[in-house]
Amino acid sequence: NESLTWEKQKLLTATVEGRFWDMLNAEISFYNRVTSDMLMSVPQPYTSGFSSVSANVGSLQNTGVDITIGVDILKARNYGLTFNTTFNYNSEKVTELFDGRKRWEIAGTGVAYVVGKPVMYYYPIYAGVDPEDGAPMWYLPGKDKDVCTMDPSRVTKDFNEEELTQNSGIRRHEPVSGGFGLRGFWEGLSVSIDFSYFGGKYLINNDAYFYANPNQFVGDNQIKSVSDFWTPYNRDAQYPDWSKGYVMQPDTHMLENASFLRLKNLQIAYSLPKKALGTQNVVKGVQFSFTGRNLWTVTKYTGMDPEVDSNLTVGLPGNTLQILGGVEIKF
Repeated sequence: NESLTWEKQKLLTATVEGRFWDMLNAEISFYNRVTSDMLMSVPQPYTSGFSSVSANVGSLQNTGVDITIGVDILKARNYGLTFNTTFNYNSEKVTELFDGRKRWEIAGTGVAYVVGKPVMYYYPIYAGVDPEDGAPMWYLPGKDKDVCTMDPSRVTKDFNEEELTQNSGIRRHEPVSGGFGLRGFWEGLSVSIDFSYFGGKYLINNDAYFYANPNQFVGDNQIKSVSDFWTPYNRDAQYPDWSKGYVMQPDTHMLENASFLRLKNLQIAYSLPKKALGTQNVVKGVQFSFTGRNLWTVTKYTGMDPEVDSNLTVGLPGNTLQILGGVEIKF
């Protein structure tokens, strides 16, 4: 496609940085970034033979703040300990779409672009289980489907994805991210530990449609929680009355909070003192090291990995836990 070109960005950043009391480094940056000529799949009439064509269309504005802080907690010739942290808050807004459109709901993704708003998740909003009869319920959209409407007096038990889809009130991209860590050394021992976090992150756990839907996939392995289904003696159940043939539909019950705190990296190293090498001159140094990655995660997300960079997860394995050991010999 010869008409395709690079996306364009205009970035304005204002930064203040400094060092205080010879122990604290701080940097604060405010930014405004506008991306234009975005590469997007533009829908086409099916009579053209194509459902969509990639084109440079639309623009997106991101404004926010980045904060970086480093502190020298201990500082000496043969030992030291430093703490560092980063924080980002990002506000997103769609400023232009193709063909003069004001909104674009992308079928099968649960995502919609609306001019003047962040990229949002659009789905039928699950209203839970009716305690009277065990039927699943959904909120009816208001007059404007771009406004999240969850009126307890306006629910339905008849599922129609197209008619019930509305703004879920949840952003596609997380507004908060960052990390923090410690680095220390004493004699030949050094330790480095790094954490990362995301706040306001959500994922469509599409895998749950298969392992939490026993009436749709009879005989397949199901998650343990599906045993908490409605009965006359369990009226506040998580799932509907399976005996009536109800199935879980593609709605916001699969849109899960994937905010997390993760131990991304832990590294411990020890270098042998020179006296341990004796009087020989062949080996100049020996270091033993241990590295662990993705060792520990705190999250409410029930899927495989909350760090997946996607709106929809379908069997994506995500990040793996890694444990490495090493020996470094210098000659």
